[in-house]
Amino acid sequence: MAPAGFHRLVAHAVASTSLAVAACASPAPVAAPVATLPPVASSAAPPEPTSAPDAPARTSADDVEVTVVGVGRTSEGAAVLLGDAAHETVLPILIGGTEALSIALRSEGRRFERPLTHDLLDALMHELGGRLLRVRIDDLRGDTFVATIFVRRGDRTIELDARPSDAIALALGNGSPILVSRHVLEHAGVKRQDIEQGGPAAGVDGGLVVP
Repeated sequence: MAPAGFHRLVAHAVASTSLAVAACASPAPVAAPVATLPPVASSAAPPEPTSAPDAPARTSADDVEVTVVGVGRTSEGAAVLLGDAAHETVLPILIGGTEALSIALRSEGRRFERPLTHDLLDALMHELGGRLLRVRIDDLRGDTFVATIFVRRGDRTIELDARPSDAIALALGNGSPILVSRHVLEHAGVKRQDIEQGGPAAGVDGGLVVP
């Protein structure tokens, strides 16, 4: 089960449909939460980006579009909360403090005085002629969420493996849809009625694990 502090954060975010903790949106540096890193599986090189000349840009029936309804701190570290259109289901994901700062700023349409990592990625993508179409949280593998970002360059759509936190930050900065596979939302989402009674444990962003 997730700690009580995390459920209080979820409940507040669902009720207000706004940022749960304003401190994460402060331009002051945010320290990354202490977390246990998963073991290194192998030293193999990361997979190459894939591309599909005719990849569709529309949302499939298996995807649910979500928005960021909360970002803040819990006793386990920073968390981002994604909600469906009715905010009846919330998908909580633990993330790093730096990503929480970027997501919070971008949710408010604000920018740090110097480029953060996601600002640099945006600039690089645009300079190379790319356009972010959408991002999607595809799966929950064990305790780790995985995501894909879809970038359009010329007549090609490039699919890149990503952590959900990075995908969400990029989507907010580019005004692109955030999608969640329906099976992920059904498996890891928290219903409103469950929140009030202490719902299921949170999932994690790629690289952070729930103790």
